[in-house]
Amino acid sequence: MMSLYKRIFPFLTFMSVCGCQLEALHVNGDECSPSFSNGMSVETGSITCYKDHMEGDCIGLDGQCLSTTACLNCKRDFNDCKRYQADFDLLVDNASSPNRLFVSSVNDEANLDTYRSLFYNGKLNVCPTDAPRCAWTKDDDGAIASFECLTCQDDICGNQCVDLKSDDENCGACGRECTGGTTCRESKCVCTSNLVLCNNNCIDPKTNHQFCGASGTCQGENSGTTCGGNQKCNEGVCELTTDSQCPTGEHKEGNTCVEDSVDACGLATVRCTALAGWLQGECNDRQCQAKRCKPRYHLDGIRCAEDTNDCCGVACSKCPEDEYCVNGKCESTCNDLTPCTDLNHKTTCADLQYSTSHCGGCNNLCVAHGELHPNSTSVLCNDGRCIATSCDAGYHVYEGNCEPDSPERCGPLAVNCLTSNYGCEAAECNNGKCVVTQCNPKFFIDDNNTCRLSDNDNCGAIDHRCSAGEFCSLGECKSTCEPDQTPCTNQDTGSVTCADLDTNPDNCGACGVKCNTDVIPNSIAVECKGGQCIATHCDSNSYLQDGKCSKSTPLICGNAKKDCTELEGQLAVLCIDNECVVRSCQEGYILASNRCSKCDSSKPSTCNNQCVNKNTDVKHCGSCGKECKTSDFPHSTSVVCQSGSCRIQSCDNTHYLLNNTCIQSDMNNCGKQGKKCNIDDIYGAMTVDCVNNECVANSCYEGVLQDGYCADEGCHKEMPILCKSSTDTYCCPGKEQFMGCNPDLLNQCEMKLKEAEFEF
Repeated sequence: MMSLYKRIFPFLTFMSVCGCQLEALHVNGDECSPSFSNGMSVETGSITCYKDHMEGDCIGLDGQCLSTTACLNCKRDFNDCKRYQADFDLLVDNASSPNRLFVSSVNDEANLDTYRSLFYNGKLNVCPTDAPRCAWTKDDDGAIASFECLTCQDDICGNQCVDLKSDDENCGACGRECTGGTTCRESKCVCTSNLVLCNNNCIDPKTNHQFCGASGTCQGENSGTTCGGNQKCNEGVCELTTDSQCPTGEHKEGNTCVEDSVDACGLATVRCTALAGWLQGECNDRQCQAKRCKPRYHLDGIRCAEDTNDCCGVACSKCPEDEYCVNGKCESTCNDLTPCTDLNHKTTCADLQYSTSHCGGCNNLCVAHGELHPNSTSVLCNDGRCIATSCDAGYHVYEGNCEPDSPERCGPLAVNCLTSNYGCEAAECNNGKCVVTQCNPKFFIDDNNTCRLSDNDNCGAIDHRCSAGEFCSLGECKSTCEPDQTPCTNQDTGSVTCADLDTNPDNCGACGVKCNTDVIPNSIAVECKGGQCIATHCDSNSYLQDGKCSKSTPLICGNAKKDCTELEGQLAVLCIDNECVVRSCQEGYILASNRCSKCDSSKPSTCNNQCVNKNTDVKHCGSCGKECKTSDFPHSTSVVCQSGSCRIQSCDNTHYLLNNTCIQSDMNNCGKQGKKCNIDDIYGAMTVDCVNNECVANSCYEGVLQDGYCADEGCHKEMPILCKSSTDTYCCPGKEQFMGCNPDLLNQCEMKLKEAEFEF
């Protein structure tokens, strides 16, 4: 009765204001009225009163307490934003009242922006005018540690003043860092003035071989020119180099012409296999021409380009606006990939482990000649880290970085000048090539800058012949050989040479036994050691074992002797260029970044290299490719996949669902089976019909026909009867009235009216 009394006569409530001001928001909860229990809601003030002080007290945005009895006296005095430090935050209770703030001990970071905005709009800003911005710091666990009033007029990120228009670490938004040689201008990461952004790399258009003379957006006519293998980019123009002196299919290395290959195409420093996305191809006319690309790349002319929403997969399909390119196909979600929004506000699905555009994190570009690898000519993303794959002249790749050449690691292949040149004792690395400066006494430096083994015709120097009866020993003509050497006769010339049969490549183990790469198949470097010819290096499709070069197989792949067949989930795998290349995966796995990734339990099956749940997927219901479509179920408006079977979810407005079939509605089954349309169920109806799966009146004997129901003028479907008195007019329910329609009596009409007005 008391609750009803207050609802009907609210003007009898006694009200007062505590007067807690903005500078002292916290009240002593211990002095809450004893008539209110902990957590009880008082309707007059809509306050939640707690016994623990400083917790749960209710204040208005004007700084006044809303309670009439629970807020008795104000306590504590705070004059800056540190009063919100560490142990409580402000939460806005929009559901019940937009003008109430609750102080809570919950450290709810989701609402930090909410109460920070209250500082900014002046409703709770207690920072001084000379330091108007309230900022916070976090501890190692991510909790709010402290608050501070800052003097900056610009934006704040955490507890620092920043300019989002120019801050390289917070460009356009807090935490968005400009990487890869870019800088922040007008809230966007752009290349510095002398560089151009081409294919997500900041390049120098005056010297870049691939985008020579590029400008602006580096697209279409502005993308510049790709210089040929016998050209270089000089001041933005492709110019012929001395390589043009070599015949087609060769390039110049040192003073000789060398046959082009995918490891040195047109230039010694151009490695096709190091290009992003490259899987297979060839070097043709001094240009790398890709034939096949790695997953998530597609052929773009002779190059491999990373898939985008505008060019997805082998067919280079353009995905609809609400779909993304995922593993070469347009999908509605990113599945196991990460959604990343680029500088043009376009969202793509990225593999953060291998995407050169989003390496290790969204928009982290792997840039050639960038800040991370300033001397690189090509870079890749591997395991979330940008690594260099080829370098400028004078540098070589070592552990993913471009390092200056040295005798120990020289040129693009990081050749050891001392061990690769048999007989060499000292060497230098000059322009990526080994230059021998000293050979051991058995050798001399020939015209090709290599250590050549002395013989009787070339003893210590070219054309220095020993006289008859003399032997060449340690580069000198002598009458006898040294004790550890054996006189060997050259079968072609008849000359006699003193040879160490343990180390001499022309007389290895015995006179006349040659040790060269022809002796050991698949080798690219050999040596005579202990009188045995052994390989020291093998080609890119072989591995070294016991001095021999064996062809790599999926069971033993490369010098690391990886067993590709042990890769999780693989169904078919090859060994190409001494790397495991997965061709297909087992059921329950998808192929991504050359590895089989296991589907999670929510989508345990695979269809078209996608993780799916055949029990619920409408495109693969029960089996791959079996799609649930409304066209297969007449009069259906939506279908679902349940337990691997297509089921109707809803029918159109003239049919009802029964046993997975849409049945025509009628007077005895209107909208569902057994629902009859009766005149008695619709007030005042003379005739009824089933329309749009609803029983409606066609004509009325009482009231006026209104949208399928009968009601007196001015009344509606729920209250169709008009009741009048001398002073009042009411609309009453359409049931038989108790004691008539008299507003002066406590009859059904009046009770319904009171219930509607006062919410019984």
